[in-house]
Amino acid sequence: MVNKSFYYLIMDEITHIERGLGESGGWMPPHHLCSEDVEKRANTRIMIAHAGLQKELVQVNSLKQLKYRGDVSEILHEAGLLVLTVEG
Repeated sequence: MVNKSFYYLIMDEITHIERGLGESGGWMPPHHLCSEDVEKRANTRIMIAHAGLQKELVQVNSLKQLKYRGDVSEILHEAGLLVLTVEG
């Protein structure tokens, strides 16, 4: 059993490698297989690896303030990272 955070990190890397394998033959390092497409939506691996600050989803200003570009709940839900609490 693997921690949920590690699962998403591992599966994302494997998916990138598997996509590239169909385009190439022979032995090569994995970085030759992975394209760095810009994500326009929440990516679970990136959200976990970057503490929820996926660069395509946040904005900053000269006052060093940071905000999400969209609804935070929706972004976290899309990435499978929304944690709901029960008030009681």
